[in-house]
Amino acid sequence: FNQAVSSMKKVDDIKLYQDALIDHIVSIVILQPHDFPSDWLGYLSEQFHFTEEELLAGIVEFGIDVFENNIFIQHHYQALESYIDILNRTNNEELYNHLVDRIIQEIQKIDLKAVNKPSPVRIPGVDPTQQPQREEPSTIRHRALLTELKLLDSELEEFMEKVNRQADFKIIKDIIDPFELPSVPKNTLAAARSLAFQTQDQPRGPDGIPGTTDDVLDVAKIKICAECGNSFNKADMQSYLFKKTKVNVCNNCYKTLEKEGHREPKLLAAIKKPQEYKKSTSEKEQEK
Repeated sequence: FNQAVSSMKKVDDIKLYQDALIDHIVSIVILQPHDFPSDWLGYLSEQFHFTEEELLAGIVEFGIDVFENNIFIQHHYQALESYIDILNRTNNEELYNHLVDRIIQEIQKIDLKAVNKPSPVRIPGVDPTQQPQREEPSTIRHRALLTELKLLDSELEEFMEKVNRQADFKIIKDIIDPFELPSVPKNTLAAARSLAFQTQDQPRGPDGIPGTTDDVLDVAKIKICAECGNSFNKADMQSYLFKKTKVNVCNNCYKTLEKEGHREPKLLAAIKKPQEYKKSTSEKEQEK
């Protein structure tokens, strides 16, 4: 993009390169829309001396198939926001209806039970046979689609009202409402605690299959510090024994734990007593 702006000074007639320019602009709008200012259409029109109508017509001509391929074939669902913005500017009822039909078609494939189930957490440094089983790729894709639809629910509602598809919006709404957006841990310790709970919920033995007789939870194999929650390499690892339970801690926390009277590491307590830990955490949040 920067090269294109710079090269314009050397070009007699930018119109000769209009198709190639718009082709690249489509890619940026799909993959890096936040690199542009909010009024990206006016900004690009000014930079390349097009009218907004010319640029929008070019994006529709060259970009509709590219948008649909990225969203529904390549599963780049973040492009939905830009796509809806462009279609809102065109007032093209046929394109509106086509996009709504594709969204409905995609959500009807979703296994709601699978997407609402907590994701298994991969623990760095742990034997693959001891790791939780990976999710189906379709479940990951469907969760990403529901996340994007939920973030855009107000835009979708307004968008679908234009073509009198309120009944179809209700279909989408009924599916996205029960779906909880993935939570983002506030810090490393919160992430490690979340990891501890999920590991507790999904203990697996050497066969890697949950629910069999060899299922165990060997906290000594978890390659995060049982005190601060940070991950570490082998050189920084220390084994720490507390009441017959061995865990891994980083060098700094090992010294801290010993200095504070050989106490129980925080994450070990969370793994051993998850219900009590959740209750105390919930009470503290309520007090705040």
